[in-house]
Amino acid sequence: MIRRRATGGGASGRRGGIPARYDGRVPENAPAPEIYREIPRAEWARLAAGMAQPLTETEVVQIRGLGDRLDLAEVRDVYLPLSRMLSLYARATKQLGADTAAFLQEADSTTPFVVGVAGSVAVGKSTIARLRAS
Repeated sequence: MIRRRATGGGASGRRGGIPARYDGRVPENAPAPEIYREIPRAEWARLAAGMAQPLTETEVVQIRGLGDRLDLAEVRDVYLPLSRMLSLYARATKQLGADTAAFLQEADSTTPFVVGVAGSVAVGKSTIARLRAS
């Protein structure tokens, strides 16, 4: 299961999960907001359809860590959509910084987009870092 932060949407008549006529009050029976979206692996893998495979089998073998079971299918199904999504976030963040600087009539001083990878032992932190760098 791939988890990622939800970015809005919601029922009809809503923008970003907030009713069109929001008065600031939260109904007593309102469910807690979802901050993560669970995406089944097969659905996540479908997001890679049509994306070019950037690595060869030899490159994947060189990237994988000791005891890793990383193969081209795993790269295509999991890491390729993740890399694409991170690229979209980075590009949008850079554009927002540039647009904000232009609006404020300042020099663009957009900070770098930094991705932190966390987890316990042997969960693939180094592998994802090596794949993302490739």
